[in-house]
Amino acid sequence: MKKNMIRVFCGILVLCSVILIGACTPAENSEPLYVFTYNGTTIAVDGSAADVLVALGTWKQYSESPSCLFDGLDKIYGYSGFRIQTYPKDGSEYIYSVELLDDSVATSKGITIGSTRDAVIAAYGEGGRDTGSAIIYTDEAYGTELMISIRNDTVINIQYKKQTN
Repeated sequence: MKKNMIRVFCGILVLCSVILIGACTPAENSEPLYVFTYNGTTIAVDGSAADVLVALGTWKQYSESPSCLFDGLDKIYGYSGFRIQTYPKDGSEYIYSVELLDDSVATSKGITIGSTRDAVIAAYGEGGRDTGSAIIYTDEAYGTELMISIRNDTVINIQYKKQTN
């Protein structure tokens, strides 16, 4: 009797573990919720920067500095209306963030600098964390955030970024 109860308990424990792991792991063929697309090039946070940088062509501005979070150099590439920050990992560059700088570019749901708070909520829903100065939408499966900063009910900054906490 005791052995059967232990077997049942172990079976339940294994089943719960499988369910929890499945809930924390992106489904096969799933896509990140928050990516930025520019002229047909999809820029996903935490993705490899090499192909993205080639596809986007020559940048208008460039800077680099020692990374505070990683070993090596953080780099910033400026383009028309947005900039990409990369971080070093295993000898390669990865996308750390994409920041939209003006209304010449938009999120996949049409939000730009200058959009209203109501437009953001209509596009992305009430599920974001509202800090008072920003609404932050999180994709836990991919460890990324879409942070939309708002002042006086108007979007002043949009940033796709890697979660670092």
